[in-house]
Formats: sequence, C-alpha cells, structure tokens
Amino acid sequence: MTPLTISFLHNQIEHAKKCINLYEEWDKKWLPGRHTQKIQEYKNRLNNLKNEHKKNCATSKK
Repeated sequence: MTPLTISFLHNQIEHAKKCINLYEEWDKKWLPGRHTQKIQEYKNRLNNLKNEHKKNCATSKK
C-alpha cells in the first residue's frame, strides 16, 4: 500500500470511531437505543477497516 492509501485508511478508522462515540453519546443523553442499528453498522465498518489495515499495513496497532 502507498503511504497515501495507509493514511486514508487510518483516517477512515478514526472517523468510524468518532461516529460511534458521537452516536453513543447522543443516545445516552437524549433517547437510548435511537441509533442502535447505526452504531452497529459503524462498529462492523470499523472492524472491517481494522482487518484491512492489519492485512495490508506492516505495523498495525489499531
């Protein structure tokens, strides 16, 4: 992978983490369970991104 691709993948991982956190905080504050499906989708996406990072990047500590 090129450094640019690795950087993009890293940014996607961080974005997914941020989205999960924001949805969880919103649910905690306003309406528990409102974004359960969306949170699970982002968690699945995060796991897929981490697997791709682990498979394609030499030093993966995510």
